[in-house]
Amino acid sequence: MPMPVFRFLPLFSLVLVLCLLSPPAPHAEDDPPPGETVLRIAGTGDSQTLLRLLADSFQRDTPGLRVDIPDSIGSSGGMKALAAGQTDLARIARPLTETEIRSGFVPFIFAISPVVFVTQKKLPEDASIGADQVVSIYQGTLRDWRELGAPPGEIYPIGRENGDSSLSVLQEKFPALARPFAPPVKIAYTTGKALAALTGYDNTFGFLPLSSIRGSGLRPLALDGVAPSPETVANGRYPLTTPFLVVSKGEPKGLASTFIGFLFSEPARKILLDSGALPAKAP
Repeated sequence: MPMPVFRFLPLFSLVLVLCLLSPPAPHAEDDPPPGETVLRIAGTGDSQTLLRLLADSFQRDTPGLRVDIPDSIGSSGGMKALAAGQTDLARIARPLTETEIRSGFVPFIFAISPVVFVTQKKLPEDASIGADQVVSIYQGTLRDWRELGAPPGEIYPIGRENGDSSLSVLQEKFPALARPFAPPVKIAYTTGKALAALTGYDNTFGFLPLSSIRGSGLRPLALDGVAPSPETVANGRYPLTTPFLVVSKGEPKGLASTFIGFLFSEPARKILLDSGALPAKAP
């Protein structure tokens, strides 16, 4: 039997297909230069772009310190790395479990990000998608862009694996999405790979944290007429949100404590708002 490929991406090479559909590989970090202090924060891809922006800002004012935000290993991967002493902090996009709290992990929620539906497709300026349309796209019954007011063409949805933080948010609000996705949905195993598929190919449709699409050219769609923004998240009108946390093993100390404090500073607040995330109140 021939190996399946993206029929809607005829130039997509086998190597890139396997890259998109394979779970993330472990990240290996180079040793820091002598005299440089490094804070490593491993975990979810949902806050990866945002934390890299925050780390860049923090480092400009703290010479000799570096905050390393490696590629995604998922929220669970970040917690496992923290438990094993392989990272200084974990970054996750879900609340801690009771077991994790009892084990001595300390969470710091620094932002709330809308989870948004995105596309590169040219749509009317006031384009909005309905919850029922989202479900129909992922169940394979809504297949053409003209049904959403765009030029005709097949919709090629990008999904995420069960357990992904953004998908969990959607499944809570739209229980029908707990059922297996129907063809032609393709699964991306990290936020970065979903972003690459959505930005690299026409007619794709998917969902991501709003803060992860900054500068990507992707257009976030209103949901049932409500545009995603820090304001609509704060007043509860936009219903799809995910928390961004950093987690320490025990009370944070040293550089970890200093960076966590920075996440609640005014410079960090501006970065969060500019990225579409709602800053959390300081603990």
